[in-house]
Amino acid sequence: MEYFDDDITELKNIIENKNIILKFYADWCKNCKIINEVVDNYCKLYNFKCISINIDNNPSIMEYYNVEKLPTIIMNDTEKIVGSSKIIEKLETIEIFDISEDF
Repeated sequence: MEYFDDDITELKNIIENKNIILKFYADWCKNCKIINEVVDNYCKLYNFKCISINIDNNPSIMEYYNVEKLPTIIMNDTEKIVGSSKIIEKLETIEIFDISEDF
């Protein structure tokens, strides 16, 4: 997990053409802590990099991505998922199939 400082240009350079989850959180947010394990497990399993963005320290990035509620994740700079239950549901139901298996 990587923590990020408030620089949108640098962030855009990091996430270009990579499997990235931007995780917006705050230290005081109880639901943000609930999703940590699910996000970390997903990233390890599917080779995603997680960049944690503390909204209290990164207001311009929060504004750029129009983050209004916590927790929020953004997958590959395109898909925004808001709320702990929706994040958990999304990341725990995604399956990648092994096409080498016999059907």
